[in-house]
Amino acid sequence: IFVENRSGTVYRGGVFVLSKGEDLCAFSQLIDQAHSSLRITLDLPQLLTAHRLSTQKEQELRDVLARVKSIRHNIAGIHLWGKRAGRSPHMGNLDTLFRGNEKIKQVFLQGVFDCFNDDVPRYFVPEVNDHNANLLAIVQDLKDTGFVFL
Repeated sequence: IFVENRSGTVYRGGVFVLSKGEDLCAFSQLIDQAHSSLRITLDLPQLLTAHRLSTQKEQELRDVLARVKSIRHNIAGIHLWGKRAGRSPHMGNLDTLFRGNEKIKQVFLQGVFDCFNDDVPRYFVPEVNDHNANLLAIVQDLKDTGFVFL
């Protein structure tokens, strides 16, 4: 069983137990203490939203991904999607997610790669609800960074 982090909501007053990096770290510690087979699917865009990481916060992005690296042993899936103009979730690609800021997109991709470059296979859980080209662009960005799909 996988549990996914979530942040923000269209419902007023929505609060989620697993949103920020520190929530995920605490949950990972509980998984370890219980010797549970429960694992985390990390929703990367939701993590960015929880930490209010804009396209200008390069160091904060690095810091959040470094925190995630410490719990990667409990992360078995990576959920990734884009946002397009109007900030529509699950539509677009990483270029639109980062509003055309190629530098921060590369910081993100390299940070994610560094975080999960441990020879442990993980599930890739994409969610792109508009065009196949956007899904293919996300996959190509990951491959260009060094990710390997089995």
